[in-house]
This record gives sequence, structure tokens and C-alpha cells, in this order.
Amino acid sequence: MVSSAALPLSTARADCTNPARPEKTIVYASDHKVLQYCDGTNWIAMHAPGSGSGGCTNPVKDEGALVFNEDHHIFQTCAGNQWMGVGLPGGPSWAAAELRATFRGDDTAAGDTFGLDRAAALRGDLALVGSELTNGDKGAAYLFDVSDPASPVQLSKMMAFDTGSSSFLYFGNAVTIRDDMVLIAARAIDCSASVYYCGAAYLFDISDPSNPVAKAKITASDAQANDAFGSSVAAPTSGNLALVGAAQYLGTQRGKTYVFDVSDLDNPVELAKITASDAADGDEFGRDLSASGNLALIGAWRDDTAAGADTGSAYLFDISDPANPIERSKIVPGDITPGARFGTTMHLSGSLAIVSAYLSNTVAGAQAGAAYLYDLSDPDNPVQLAKIEPDDPSAGDRFGFDVQIDGDRAFIGAYFADTASGTDSGALYVFDISDPGNPAQIAKLLPPPQPNPDPHFPNNILISGDKILATGVYGDSAGTDSGEAYLFQATYPGTCSEPDGTAGALVYNYDYRVYQYCDGANWVPVGKATTTYADRTPDAFDFTNETGTAFSTIVQSNIVTITGIGAGISVSITGGGSPEFRVNGGTWVTSGTIDDGDTLQLRLTSNAAGSTTNSATVTVGSTSDQWDVTTGSGSPTGCPNIGDECDDGTVYAGLSPDGNEPMYTTPADAGQFTWNNGTANWVDTAMANNSYATGEANTALLVGLADAASPYAAAVYCDGLTNVHGHSDWYLPAMNELDVMYDNHAAIGGFNTSGSFPAGSYWSSSESNNSNAPLQRFSDGLQFNGLKDNVLSVRCVRR
Repeated sequence: MVSSAALPLSTARADCTNPARPEKTIVYASDHKVLQYCDGTNWIAMHAPGSGSGGCTNPVKDEGALVFNEDHHIFQTCAGNQWMGVGLPGGPSWAAAELRATFRGDDTAAGDTFGLDRAAALRGDLALVGSELTNGDKGAAYLFDVSDPASPVQLSKMMAFDTGSSSFLYFGNAVTIRDDMVLIAARAIDCSASVYYCGAAYLFDISDPSNPVAKAKITASDAQANDAFGSSVAAPTSGNLALVGAAQYLGTQRGKTYVFDVSDLDNPVELAKITASDAADGDEFGRDLSASGNLALIGAWRDDTAAGADTGSAYLFDISDPANPIERSKIVPGDITPGARFGTTMHLSGSLAIVSAYLSNTVAGAQAGAAYLYDLSDPDNPVQLAKIEPDDPSAGDRFGFDVQIDGDRAFIGAYFADTASGTDSGALYVFDISDPGNPAQIAKLLPPPQPNPDPHFPNNILISGDKILATGVYGDSAGTDSGEAYLFQATYPGTCSEPDGTAGALVYNYDYRVYQYCDGANWVPVGKATTTYADRTPDAFDFTNETGTAFSTIVQSNIVTITGIGAGISVSITGGGSPEFRVNGGTWVTSGTIDDGDTLQLRLTSNAAGSTTNSATVTVGSTSDQWDVTTGSGSPTGCPNIGDECDDGTVYAGLSPDGNEPMYTTPADAGQFTWNNGTANWVDTAMANNSYATGEANTALLVGLADAASPYAAAVYCDGLTNVHGHSDWYLPAMNELDVMYDNHAAIGGFNTSGSFPAGSYWSSSESNNSNAPLQRFSDGLQFNGLKDNVLSVRCVRR
């Protein structure tokens, strides 16, 4: 803000009323639980109103107390019984970041290469570091508490819980954390005695970080020897998805990436396999990847392009429908050089992406390295914003071996750089990308000197708040090439200027009639400046809860108009059912900004179970609202008798063969379909003679085979009915269920009873043998077998 260096003692403009006080006076309004000051005309709230009364703890102060929180560089006031922030917190400074600690696993030994590339993750105050060569190449992963950056504490050690016959696993070669889940890869594990080195990934629940719980082992459905499944892993913060790269797929280094649903950690489900549209042997597609929101960026660091061999590339995929990823674009810089390995590492952050080419030849020399910054707001047309190189590039530095974006900062490693810490010791560069077209280097961080000066720092870079976790895979603190991790922490300058003040100083700016405090670097306005600072707290808004919705259905909220703000503010959304929002009817997103007078609408996918709520919390500036979407019970009403039409439009068809559950059907036939078209072979599903009362299970089995050469058209049709009469759990009835419908067909109605073949006969989902399935004629109830490629009538049911 414009300074008020002299802070003139001018005559107050006017007193405020209710209560009557002169300009600059600070009072605590106990009625509203808010600290306020008189700007010479009005009482200005200094933070959001609080709740409750009686004093605060940590620290213990009375209601209305004002203190400066040195840890977070922000004023806070006791608003009733809770501490609330006053103004905006000051940001960390990376220009003088400090190395706070060097650490490793409690049993790390020489040759372990603790923290090899892609083997580290950071979430809040938890750090996860893999060590793939620990325990005789079996590998391990270690979880640390880094809440005190100067004293990391090992909480637990995780190892593969199902190793089979593998002699070595490389467990911990790639790791990631999301919420209370960790995913740890073991790229060299054998799938069987004949399928060796195929790879796997392991899921753990770390809700109690000191006692991780092993949940499931993930393998590829089409695993082959030497796939290296687990070359890379990622878990987007929304969507309950996990991505696993297999850079050596089929042993040809062609590469493939898999998408899994990990909403149930005990039962991960493979949703899709991703390959490049122009895949070729040797590309190593999936060697590294990053995912954020609805986008996944996957590197093929050895892709041969028009620029030459091993130039590398990065592919952008839309994973909004995770079962059907769509390739949106392929990214290759226009100035890339042969052997650059573009796509070695990458990181997505909102609409920004950074991709490395660590072996790129530049004006500084061979393999000096570079990183590229892209705008992905139009995924079909990524825009290169900048090519980033350090201020002191040198041949052989390999700048860009790892990259990260955090807010308006980019962090890039040059792990072969020669520095004061030694030859090939490496360096970590920090860039200001607030103007992404003109990145500016603001810091260069070094590892401590080594017994042998080649730790290759940093192999990994992770950011959380004001902490950096970096690894030096060849650090020697526990023996030659034992590997180690480093924690750096940003610092906060201690003074402000114009006027001069130390951190925590509180002054009144007469020019703009606003209080401001020094956060150690800048003067921060407190409350609403009369002429300069816009109101960023919106008027109250409310999204109407929805009840009785259909299962697994996208539900949209009412539209609200955001008012009461003087400038654009941030919007974000979290919760169940993959919630999103849109502004002014635009694109559905999970984060963005909104201006005064803009409209806001939410959507999410309702739960797959009855009478169950998915909740989304949307935050506009500092104001949040929870929107609840609750499914109906799933049981139709208004149809007590067989043949009655229910309130949801279905028809009551009678009790299931065991007499325990009501069955419901549609008012008319679905049409005519084959059981199996038989064009390639008569597929025996191995359920014959065990399938006469299990239509729902039969349908699920057949649909699981639907991508085979002979699709199961009748079962696939029923399973594919989505939101028909408000339901998505339809299936092809088993023979015994179909017989119940025949017994009640006169009351139900809509059946073909002509006795003709094929129209008058109905398929069941049961099976007789590899070429025949049972059917029933509805003119007389005769049951007999028919060839699976007959085109017969179909009526779907649900319970």
C-alpha cells in the first residue's frame, strides 16, 4: 500500500458513534465478538466475527485480547473463545532459507540410496521417504514427523507385506501421500515365477502415522515381465484416484500408465490404462507423471521426436472421466535438443505446469539443462510461458532433474552442479513466477559439505508451507551412498520500512484511514481501508440441500449471486462426490476466483447407496457453506400389488425366487439383443449350472468380460441403464428370476406373448454351456436353451 511515512498527527475527521469514540480508537464489540476501530467516520471490523465468550487458550487470554503470533506473522484476537486472524499472514521468504536438519532412516546403511528420485513425499508435517535398496534390495519407506524442522522424528517404517518369490523388490522406489493414504511402489517385484520384475504398488492407511495399516496390493490387470509397474505414482487431491506408471511396459520400454479408484483402500479398482497416441518402443511413457484436478501430465522422457532421438515429450490427458482418459495434447518445446530428456520430471499446479529437460544442451554447454513453464488453461493448446535457466548455468549441471511449483514459486534442482559444497554436490534454485512469463531467480540452496562431495542434491523436491524436503541420494552420512534427506525452512525478515517498524508493530495510516501492522517484511492492512482496500468478505449466501436424489447421479445446486465484495476473491470446493463449481455458467472447476455480482453454482455426484449424504464445502474468500445431497431410500412406493406402477415409474414384478426381496421392472421391453454375438468364439464364462438365481452377479461378471472379442450385449444393456426411473442398478434377470416374471406376466404387462421366435422369447443371464444360454418363451412358459448369438427380447430388473 502507499506508505504514510510521516504519519501526520492531523485533526480527526470525526468521531464515530455507537459507541462514541474519536478516530483511531480500537474497541472490542462483545455483542458481535469482533475487534473494531474508528476510521474517523465508521467502525471498521478488523476480522470476521467470532462466537462464544469466556476467553481463549494457547495462549490464555481474555475476550478481546490482541496479540501478534510470531510463528505465523499475523495479529490475532480472542473473539469470544477462539483466536481469529487479523489481516493477512505474512509470506515466507526463500531468499534466506535455512538448512534445519539432515536425516535418514534409523537403519539406513551404506549403499541404500535413501531418497532416490520419485521416492519422497511431503504432506503438512509428515514426510515419507523411500529407500529401495534397503534390506538387501527389498526396500522400505520411512514416515517422519517434521513439525519441528530442526528435529525430524521417525514415526514408522513400512515394508512390502506380500513379496511372493521375489529376490528383490525395490519397494519404496516411488511414493506419494494423500490425506491418510500412502501409495508405495515396488517396481521390481515378481508377479509369479514366470512373470518377473512386473512391479506392484502398496496402499497403507496412516491415520495413525505411528502405526500404518497395510490395506491392499495393486498390480496391473495385464502385467508382463519387466513392466516396472510402479516407475512413478501420483494421487490427485480430489477424485479418490491413484495413477501408476509402468515405464518399461512389455519389456520394450514403450510404457503405460494405469488409473485406479482407491476410494476403498481395501479394494482398489483398475479403471483405465493410458498409452500415448503415438507410442513407440523405448519411449518410457510413465517414467514420471503428475495429476491435479481433472488433468494428468505424463512424461515420455526418451520419446524420439522430429528434433532427434531421446528429445522426450509430455502428454496431457483429461481424466474427468477416469474410466475413459482422453489425450488432449502432446507437449514438445520448439527449441528442444536431441537427448534432452524433456519429460524427466514434471509438476502440475492449477493451470500451470513445469516440465524438465535436464540433459538439454543450452548456450551454457552440453547437458546444462533447462525447465519449461506452461499455461494449461486450454488443455488442447498448452502455451509455453517461459524457459527457465539459472543465473549461473554450467555445462553438465543437469538443471531440472526435479521440479516443483508452490504458489508463485518454482523450485528446480541441478543435481550435478559444482558448488562450495563440493564437485557434483548439486544445488536447489528457487524462482519467483508471479509473472510467469518472466521467472526471476531469488535463491540458491546448497547441501552441507559431504565426506565424499557428490550427494547429487536434490534428487527430490517437495514443498509444504515454509518447509522444503529435498534428498541427496548419494549422501554419505551413514556410509558411502547411504543417502539422506534435508529439511530447509524459509525465513521471515524482521523489519518493515516507510515507516520503519519491527515485526508486530501496529500503526494507523492517516492517508488511507486504516490500521496496518508489520509482518516482518510488509505493512499489512487490518480491516477495510476506506479508499484503497476492497471488502473481501462476501454477503451471506446459501446453497439449498437436496434430498431424495437418485443414486450415482450428477446433481446441480441452486444458483447464488455473490455480493458484498470489492475485488475478486478465491473460490475452492472440497468434499465427497467429486464436487465442482462454475462461475457465471462457465467451466466446472475446483478452484478459481469470483467477482462481485458473479453467479456461483455447485455440482457433485450423489452417493451410490440409499439414504446416504455426499457433502461439499465451498469457500468464497473466508466464508464457507456446506451443501448436502442425500439419496433416496432406493425402495419404490405406491405399488403394494404385483403389476402396480410405483411412484418412480417402475412396476412391481413380485418377490425374488427365495421370497426375500421385491423385484421391480420397467413397463416395457428393452428391445432385442444377443446373449453373446459369437463372432469370435463361444466364450464359456464358467458360471454354468451355478447361475440360475444370481442375475445381479451374473450381469456383473458378463459386463466385466464386455471388452472381449464377443460382447455380452443383453447384460451390457441392462447394466448400462443409468438413472432410468431414478435408478442405476438394473441387471439381466437370472433364469429363476425370469420365471417369476413369467408367472406374473399378465399383471406386469408389456411382454410379447405371441409365441413367435425370437421376439416371443426372453434371455436370462444364466448359462448352460459355452455355446448355449437358457431362455423362456412367454406364450406358455417353456424354458429351453438357445445359441448365444440368437437375438431375443430382454426385460431388465432391479431389487
